[in-house]
Amino acid sequence: MHHANDMGDTLKLYAEALSEREKLLDLWRVHFKKGWFGGGSVVGDVEGLWESFEGHARRHQLALVPGDYERTNRNPELDLALSNDAGLRAQFRSHYAQAMTNHVTGLTAAEISKDEAVMNNPLLSFKERKAGLVEKLKDVWSDRVAPQLRQTYQEVKQGTTDTDPVLFPGERVCKMSDLVGLQRAVQAGDFMGALGRYGIDMATYHRIMSSWSEMVQRDPSLMIKYGMLMG
Repeated sequence: MHHANDMGDTLKLYAEALSEREKLLDLWRVHFKKGWFGGGSVVGDVEGLWESFEGHARRHQLALVPGDYERTNRNPELDLALSNDAGLRAQFRSHYAQAMTNHVTGLTAAEISKDEAVMNNPLLSFKERKAGLVEKLKDVWSDRVAPQLRQTYQEVKQGTTDTDPVLFPGERVCKMSDLVGLQRAVQAGDFMGALGRYGIDMATYHRIMSSWSEMVQRDPSLMIKYGMLMG
């Protein structure tokens, strides 16, 4: 884990790490499928997941344990502390709900925290966690803003709207295309390299992503432009 000044910072960093871990598991559709008589097997794009897990482990300074879904990309000491201390779990849940807003654009931390399945998932064993919950949250938001997004989609197709707006005036990551370039590099596992190329530090990255989340909550149509540039 990253070294932190106090437990609050440590829990925040761990919540960010586990929220990304959950996103990757759902992205590659990897989960444990239980069998009829107590057995089961791991299904999904396992190869793709483990490639992503390598970058995740480097970024968050967590142990990569190939083939071990229980221990890899986790902090056993923190997991034990969270299982034994209700106060720490409450702090973690607050940080986790906030961290999830970076992966499920359009929902607030307060909305996410009401979904007990989502909130419990990161601390369950791999065999017990529920698959697809991150995508389910995305569907909630998509259903809510669908009419507005359809209108924006037509405007993008017709070329009647700015598809590369300035999002963060005065920042090195200024336009939508800058944000897309940064996120592509992050998704490719080159987090620190991306920060260096854009001349920002980790604190600035998290501030930008928090601002982006707030922007989309106010104007969901930005996600259509984002998606178009992401390809």
